[in-house]
Amino acid sequence: MAEDVFKQYERKFGETWPKLITQDQSFVKHCIDKNLSIDDLPDDDPYIKKYYSEDIVY
Repeated sequence: MAEDVFKQYERKFGETWPKLITQDQSFVKHCIDKNLSIDDLPDDDPYIKKYYSEDIVY
């Protein structure tokens, strides 16, 4: 059985995926593939733009 991407992220970066951030597994995999934690992604990253756009109203 393949390891859960959230566990992969935790093992790779030493921190759990934030609970208050979208739980989109493709976003987690993107971070793993880029070798960057969510905090280290650049502002122009497509997932950052998708989930943290200035146009989004909460």
